[in-house]
Amino acid sequence: FKSNGPFKDQTMATFIFAGLAHPHSWDSTDRTVDFYDLKGVLENLFHGLRIHRVTFEKLDLPFYHPGRQAKIVCNGLELGSIGEVHPQLQRKFDIQERVIVAEINLQDLLSQMGKPNKMEPLPLYP
Repeated sequence: FKSNGPFKDQTMATFIFAGLAHPHSWDSTDRTVDFYDLKGVLENLFHGLRIHRVTFEKLDLPFYHPGRQAKIVCNGLELGSIGEVHPQLQRKFDIQERVIVAEINLQDLLSQMGKPNKMEPLPLYP
């Protein structure tokens, strides 16, 4: 994107969910993915990277479904966004099923990583 001068490149990670939430099984009903399926995956990712205090706050972008979108914030830094693709945009591209998208700035994400856990050897004697 262009920001008051030269173009600026950012490394982004994009997650796209569509279709059934679970494969066909005798013990579960068929349901399509929703906002909370992808939000759960992102929360697990943040936990694994030792990123804490992540919040999902209200957002109003035109290409996301109104009321089904959020910005991802950690320690006051906006990491990215998550939302369901707007129905008009889906119709334009003849997409019949719900599509959930998240986009995260990798440089900002990695800047929020916690320190790794320090491992200590077990004592030889109790």
